[in-house]
Amino acid sequence: LESFEDHRGQYVETYNEKYVYSIEVEEDHSYCLNGFASKNSEGIGYPIMEAMLFGKPVISSSCGGNMEFTNSDNSYLVDYQLTPVYNMPWIPWYSGEMWWGEPNLYQISKWMRHVFEHKESAAAKGKIGQKFILDNYNSKSAITKFVETIETAMSQVRGEK
Repeated sequence: LESFEDHRGQYVETYNEKYVYSIEVEEDHSYCLNGFASKNSEGIGYPIMEAMLFGKPVISSSCGGNMEFTNSDNSYLVDYQLTPVYNMPWIPWYSGEMWWGEPNLYQISKWMRHVFEHKESAAAKGKIGQKFILDNYNSKSAITKFVETIETAMSQVRGEK
């Protein structure tokens, strides 16, 4: 993703080195009270990140890649129970020998009611999430993290600690 910081008020994706403006995504979020993802697990969690970018309070499972950027300060996290993967025979790389996080449905409904009944505090949490994404997922932070990763790898190659 291109820098959110450079494109506030817009959502810009990079695709094959071309920029695509997606007004539809922005319009979709304008109709929503909150972002909601109750998946059994989440890869990176771009839809969650998008909702946060647009300042929406997010209700999300505390299982998966979204935990890199969601926390109890900026999101409404839902507990989960590890269960075997099921009901996906058409996807060959999933099997019942694997595990995913089954979200707590009671807790989801509790957070949904909370967001609906406490719109001001939910909006404040959404703004905290938005600031977190803007501050931590931009060009400057990506470059800094990349350089730190390379430096760490190089010091490991050299045998340094």
